[in-house]
Amino acid sequence: MTNEFDLASYMSTLAVNGEFHNVGLPDKPLPQLMAQDFVANGCKIGASHIGNRKEAQAMLQLAADKKIKPMIETIDISEEGCKKAVERVKANDVRYRVTLTGFEKAFGTTVDYKS
Repeated sequence: MTNEFDLASYMSTLAVNGEFHNVGLPDKPLPQLMAQDFVANGCKIGASHIGNRKEAQAMLQLAADKKIKPMIETIDISEEGCKKAVERVKANDVRYRVTLTGFEKAFGTTVDYKS
C-alpha cells in the first residue's frame, strides 16, 4: 500500500544521485517528504506516464499482430539467486528484464494477491 510505504527510508538506500520513479497512479497519497530526505545522497524523485486504456489496447494489439514476445531472463528466487540478480543489476549486466521465479518451490506456498 502506498500510504504504508516508507519512501524516505527507501530513498536513503539509493546510490548518490539515484532516482526513484513512480510508475502509474498510487492507490493513496504518497507519504510526505522533507527536503532533508534528498540531501544525504542527492537523490531524485520522478514519475512516468504509462498511457491510457486506448493506448494500452493498441500496444497489446500490435504485440499480438507482430507476435512480439517479452525478453525476460529468469533467476531462481533463493538467497544465491537474489544476490546474483542484485549484483547483475548493479553491474549493468541485465538486458531488458530479469525476473525472480520459483516462489512456490522456495517457500512452499502460493500468494493470494486478492487479500
